[in-house]
Amino acid sequence: MRVELPLSAGICVILGQLFAFGRFPSIWLMISGFMSLFLISASILVFNDYFDIETDKVNAPHRPIPSGLVSPYEALVFAIFLLLSGLVLSLLISYIVLILSVILAVIGFLYNRYFKKCGLWGNLMVSFSVGMTFVFGGASVGLPLNKTVLFFGLIAALTDLGEEIAADAMDMEGVADWFKFNSY
Repeated sequence: MRVELPLSAGICVILGQLFAFGRFPSIWLMISGFMSLFLISASILVFNDYFDIETDKVNAPHRPIPSGLVSPYEALVFAIFLLLSGLVLSLLISYIVLILSVILAVIGFLYNRYFKKCGLWGNLMVSFSVGMTFVFGGASVGLPLNKTVLFFGLIAALTDLGEEIAADAMDMEGVADWFKFNSY
C-alpha cells in the first residue's frame, strides 16, 4: 500500500472539517473522517496495482504484486477489506458521508478499470476525487456545501487537473525528450 496519497486525502478531510466547522471537531470525528477516506483511498491504490499487474511487471517490477511479495488474490482481498472498513467508518459518521464514500469508491474503481488511459476523462475523474476530499471533510461535520470548503475543493481539483494533464503530456512520446533537450 502506498501511504502518501491516502495520508494526503486524510489531511484534506481534516482541513475540510476545520474550514467548514471553524474549529477542530471532536477527536472521534477527526479520526473517523481521516481514517474513512484514508482507507478508501488506500483501497483504490491497491485496486490500481491489481489492475496494472502487466504494466507494473515492466514499469514497476519492485511493487508488491509483480515482485511476488503479494499474490493478486491477496491484493484483491486486501483492497476489499480496506474499502469495506472505510465504508463502515463512513456509515458511522453519517449517511451523506457514506454516499460520498460510495461515489468516490465507484469513481476510483471505474478509473482504475476503464478510464486510466482515457486522457482527459480519466484526469477529470482523479481531479474530482481530489477536490472532494475537502467536501468529504465538510460533510463529516454536517457542512458539505460550506463556501470555504467548496473553494478549497475547487482549487485542489483544478490544481490536480493541471498536474494530471502535465503528467500525461510528459508521458507522450517525444515530449519528455523535448523538455530534456531544451532545459538548462
